[in-house]
Amino acid sequence: MENAMFITKIENLKYWDIRYSRLYFGIEFCQTLIPTRIELEKVIEFCAINDISFTFVTPYVTDFGLSKLDGLLSYLNKIDKNIEIVINDYGVLDLINQKYRN
Repeated sequence: MENAMFITKIENLKYWDIRYSRLYFGIEFCQTLIPTRIELEKVIEFCAINDISFTFVTPYVTDFGLSKLDGLLSYLNKIDKNIEIVINDYGVLDLINQKYRN
């Protein structure tokens, strides 16, 4: 069985402990709270250092949110790791299918 932790802010990484093998990071419902690339990079680095799997959580979005996610998805697409993405919006799914097949 996999134990996972879900956080929306990098400050909550302080609650992680070794019983978790996966980290969910992002926001499910509010496009204005989409993390920055710097925050995402820090969480990815944390996962690499602690050898835990990573899942990026995305919200429902308008074109504004989609443009914010585009840069983050581009960054994730370049990482040579198996990263999961939780998709809550068909526009995000379409963007991934068109541009970020990795």
